[in-house]
Amino acid sequence: MGSKSERDALVLHGGGHDDVVRVPGENPFEPGSMNHLAGRTVDAEGEIDQQYFSVTRWSVVSGT
Repeated sequence: MGSKSERDALVLHGGGHDDVVRVPGENPFEPGSMNHLAGRTVDAEGEIDQQYFSVTRWSVVSGT
């Protein structure tokens, strides 16, 4: 087992920078409810706080 910084995380690429995705109320050190979206293109809404994106709504973009 590695350090906290070595864990896998879902990352949102957009707006010229990358943000780690967080779902409010979920433990950031456990597999999350959005992990099935890895590698997909999504439309997402939420709040950015430093390098974290707290997602409140998302949908998969058709064709991905």
